[in-house]
Amino acid sequence: MKKNNLYPGLLFTCLSLLLYISSCQKKTNPAAEIIKTDSITFLVIGDWGKDGTEMQNNVASQMNKYAKLFNAKFVISTGDNFYPAGVKDVSDDHWKKSFEDVYLKDSLPLKWYPVLGNHDYKTDPDAEIRY
Repeated sequence: MKKNNLYPGLLFTCLSLLLYISSCQKKTNPAAEIIKTDSITFLVIGDWGKDGTEMQNNVASQMNKYAKLFNAKFVISTGDNFYPAGVKDVSDDHWKKSFEDVYLKDSLPLKWYPVLGNHDYKTDPDAEIRY
């Protein structure tokens, strides 16, 4: 049976959407202008990758641009945060290589609200909560 791996396709789709948003930006950004002053903007990401790969860093770069442009207030992570099997504890190397070094730079040190996915439950899901 052929293994269906949606992860690269999902990451590519997210990156494509973020690149499209970025390419639409001119000196004045019509998308930013339609956001009302009482709006709350935020980012959503799932299956965020591992070990700071080039694709993961590209997505983080576009997230950073979006966060600055739209003054995002927080990030929601929709699960499968750490491949392939979550983290073993709060000092796991995954935190630095797959999260901190990738997403917690520039304007992305926003408040993160994680949801855990099936991959996150394979080792110690409570470690993500404690972190």
